[in-house]
Amino acid sequence: MSDSSTALATVDDSAELEATAKAYGIEVESQPSNAAPTTEDDARVFLNYGAIIPPYDPRSLSSMYEKSTALRPNVDAYKTNIEGFGYRLEPTIDLDVADVDEKIADAILLTKIADDDPFPTAPAEDVAATKLTLKAEMRLEKLRLEQFFANCGGNISFIELRERTRQELETTGNAYWEILRDGRGRPVRIELIPAPSMRLMRAELKWTDITESRRVSPIALRQYGVKRRLRRYVQVLFGQFIAYFKELDDPRIMSSRSGRVYSSIHALQRQEPGVAPATEILHFRIHSPLTAYGVPRWVGATLAVLGSRAAEEVNVTFFDNKAVPPMCVMVSGGKLAAGMAERIKDYIRDNIKGRDNFHAILVLEAEPATAALAGANGSRCRIEIKNLMDSMQKDALFQEYDANNTEKVGNQFRLPKLLRGDTKDFNRATADAALDYAEQQIFAPERTKMDHLINRRLMTLLDSRFFNFVSKGVQTKDQPALAEMIRAHVHEGILTPNEGRELSSDVFAKTFKNLDHPWADQPLSLTLAEASAGTLPGGPPKPDEAKALEHAAARLVQLRSKLAEWEGVAGAAALDLARTNESRKVIHVPASEFNKWFEPSP
Repeated sequence: MSDSSTALATVDDSAELEATAKAYGIEVESQPSNAAPTTEDDARVFLNYGAIIPPYDPRSLSSMYEKSTALRPNVDAYKTNIEGFGYRLEPTIDLDVADVDEKIADAILLTKIADDDPFPTAPAEDVAATKLTLKAEMRLEKLRLEQFFANCGGNISFIELRERTRQELETTGNAYWEILRDGRGRPVRIELIPAPSMRLMRAELKWTDITESRRVSPIALRQYGVKRRLRRYVQVLFGQFIAYFKELDDPRIMSSRSGRVYSSIHALQRQEPGVAPATEILHFRIHSPLTAYGVPRWVGATLAVLGSRAAEEVNVTFFDNKAVPPMCVMVSGGKLAAGMAERIKDYIRDNIKGRDNFHAILVLEAEPATAALAGANGSRCRIEIKNLMDSMQKDALFQEYDANNTEKVGNQFRLPKLLRGDTKDFNRATADAALDYAEQQIFAPERTKMDHLINRRLMTLLDSRFFNFVSKGVQTKDQPALAEMIRAHVHEGILTPNEGRELSSDVFAKTFKNLDHPWADQPLSLTLAEASAGTLPGGPPKPDEAKALEHAAARLVQLRSKLAEWEGVAGAAALDLARTNESRKVIHVPASEFNKWFEPSP
């Protein structure tokens, strides 16, 4: 029995499954989602339900990501370059290649080996029969897969779903897909559950028999029974329990409210009326050997992230807490008036501090030191205006510290500065080298790991026999150089014209259809030779056509030879003659001179 038919019940009859689901209010088209859309949670409630404590609080990690100036550029570079260029469905067998029969024969042999055939063979008639049915079956499967990926994200595209998944994965080290199935057990929808609201339960001590689908050949899947220690997941929001979830491929009927396992949906509805069965979770994580949770790759630079944030907060408080006035009016030859010291303190506190009073001026009042000094013959009070701008902060503090912290965070992601938005000190050569490095060392391996997980866990659930899921990457090729290489390879007979047109699609971002002629599928040099010999595929040409082709080929050779002469000595002489005639205002070139260049040799 296929694993995909065990998500809602343990019966084999799909009709009974559908009727049972409808009887208990479960949509046949799709399971209802048990996930809540927001990310509020309460650690105490998680503990009450027995969830494993994560090594780093996902909510705090998400908050740090939103407030950090260094994390977002790195995470955005990851999600754009790994997930953002789309995907393609790659056939496991290309029916257009020359050795397709051999590949089909190998696939038949692998399938028979997986079925324990003691004497596996692939007779020619089996290969021919399989080849006849493959094209139609592959077309139907591709349509079905395209329809699934076009609609599985709901209101967002599958590309955006993957980008959001990558953001949560790089921010918290974990991401969770809720896989929703229809009444027949087929996946139809994927919901991304916010990572801060999810926790893992401890793996069960007992082993559970499950059925998993594996690819045994390019054209066949088989079901295998395995034992696995399964775990549950729990979601808590606003301090309130939301739902239990079960692990993907768990065939048991589990309550989404209590987490209890029942023998059937009937039993669940009898014991817990109105409660939906638990849906399945596909857990993505950045591996850590110390915990069942994932750990973000930047966690080693946590102090750098916090330090940069603290430095920014210190800098921004300068504008609201500045206490140094731009100038001071000083009075000498006297003394401060009574109560002036307190007035100065109050004035600084109330009228100078902050950006609203950035240009406030402090004025001091003074009077003669003694009454004897007052009068016409007494000393005069002297007023002096002193500039205090040199004592003020000229620029933000901790700039070098913040730059070092940004570099530390970027090193955790191993990204070149260019991809983090720093375009200083880059030229065309260094930029291309940085992009090539990031693609080869970071993005391509990450896409490969994600593709393997999707093919291993999701595509097998979709019963995909003939296609693999492959993520697209950025085109880092030198397009003019590639175009010249394709042209040279086609003319030298290394590539056929149709192969050249296929490769040119990447250069011009346009799909070129194959030419529907036999000669377009063989090297161009061979085609010209056959044209000259009158043996083009599709039957020999007529005598007059063969003669015309032979004459055209000879004419072409002769013209090329004459053009070469023109570029050499003969061309130089002709140019000299033209210059002489031009100076005499007389143009006279013997007709025989031109005719002997272009007329065919006898």
